[in-house]
Amino acid sequence: MKIKAIVLATATTFGLAAMPAIGVADDKATNKTAIEKTGDYLSDAAITTKIKAALIVEEDLKSAGIDVETSAGVVTLSGAVSSDASVALAENVTRDITGVKDVHNKLEVAAN
Repeated sequence: MKIKAIVLATATTFGLAAMPAIGVADDKATNKTAIEKTGDYLSDAAITTKIKAALIVEEDLKSAGIDVETSAGVVTLSGAVSSDASVALAENVTRDITGVKDVHNKLEVAAN
């Protein structure tokens, strides 16, 4: 009798423990799009970070007020820089970053 109770308790415990795992598997299958979007977001954040680091390294750009936004690998640069050459440099530096699919350059030359 004790053995049956132990077996039943063990089976119940493992059965209940397996149920959340089944639910997680179902959630992953139905939320694949959400998971992919999360991966895209992390990738975009990494791209943005790499661009900001690359821009800071450039002597002509390190003090510039350049904002960087990335969405699905498409980068938008905005803000003010000191010259047309700085606008071009920022775009070229951005295009060289792995993962960048396109650059929308909205940088403006600041009036001195």
